[in-house]
Amino acid sequence: MGGYYSDEQLETSAFTPNGTAYETYFGLLLSAGANPATVSALTGIPFGQNFIAGQGAYDQYDHSAKGWAFFTNNTWHVTDALEFTFGLRYTDETKEVTSRYSNTAPGNACAAAIARPIPAAARSAICAPGQDPAFNNVTTEQKRGEDRWGGTAKLSYRLNPSLMTYVSYAKSHKSGGFNLDRARLSAGGDQPGHQLPGRNCREL
Repeated sequence: MGGYYSDEQLETSAFTPNGTAYETYFGLLLSAGANPATVSALTGIPFGQNFIAGQGAYDQYDHSAKGWAFFTNNTWHVTDALEFTFGLRYTDETKEVTSRYSNTAPGNACAAAIARPIPAAARSAICAPGQDPAFNNVTTEQKRGEDRWGGTAKLSYRLNPSLMTYVSYAKSHKSGGFNLDRARLSAGGDQPGHQLPGRNCREL
């Protein structure tokens, strides 16, 4: 029989700046290599001002995870050759994250692409998550908790000192968490702090 406790703290940040050829690249991509100023034509913003070099997405995350568990694992020697093992575990875990999203440039190109009647494929290219004004100075707080029972059972039989046969079953759980990045349903509509569901695991 035993117990377990954990307290994890994570602080991280990420800055993803635009390169000097970012706007030219998408202009050539959207025009099949014909016009490096295509983004400007679509947004109405002067060439060179849609994706300003050295500016971009700057995000910060404060994440914590606290968990505890108690467990037991016991073996009953039914006979000299036959053994039965039984284990049980209870786990409780809580995770929290505060996400702070910002754009060092305000995402004007994406805002213009959303407002103007341009092809959907072009809008999607211009409105990558790192250029989306929906993430301008946004702070979110999320929390999720999970508790689960798990366990194992094994029956083993020793045919001789060198040979043993057994059958076993085990069930456990991997708790969910948060992706520390930008997630959204659509351009202009953010869904930050994307959650990952927990998973049950079984073994025979």
